[in-house]
Amino acid sequence: LAALAPDRELRVQLITPHDTLASRGADSTVERVVAEVTVPYIDAAEFGGLSPARIVVSHSLGALETWRRGLDGWFRTAVLVTVGVALLLALWVSFTITRPIARLAARTAAVDFDRLEGEFPDDRRDEIGALSRVLDDMMTRLRAGAGRLREMERRATIGELSQQVNHDVKNG
Repeated sequence: LAALAPDRELRVQLITPHDTLASRGADSTVERVVAEVTVPYIDAAEFGGLSPARIVVSHSLGALETWRRGLDGWFRTAVLVTVGVALLLALWVSFTITRPIARLAARTAAVDFDRLEGEFPDDRRDEIGALSRVLDDMMTRLRAGAGRLREMERRATIGELSQQVNHDVKNG
């Protein structure tokens, strides 16, 4: 049987009704049967009685299991590296977006409606740049509206003052 199993990973067994003979090698508990042949067997104990026997050739899956475990380790490593790179990329994109938005929020919070001095200059060509331009246009309109409001308040004050002076002159 040893001559039939030259590879250490192969195992050849002769299974008779009363006994099992096996070649050495492939002592792994995980084996795959490669071939199985039924042959006639002359049992010496029964004095010429013919009974069936089987020759079973099996191959150890130990090397395959070792290879699979190594592959699983590499796969886990690749997944962890991919997740790490994805997290770093997500953080970079997040900071790239949140930093300009935080600057816009700080400038917007600093707007004082008594002075209206804030500006939102930004030369970006993305949505953040578009938002900056909209806010800058809004500040320009607010300044113009505040100027008109002050002029109207000044005129109203002058009108009230002249009305008071007129009243005082008539009733003086």
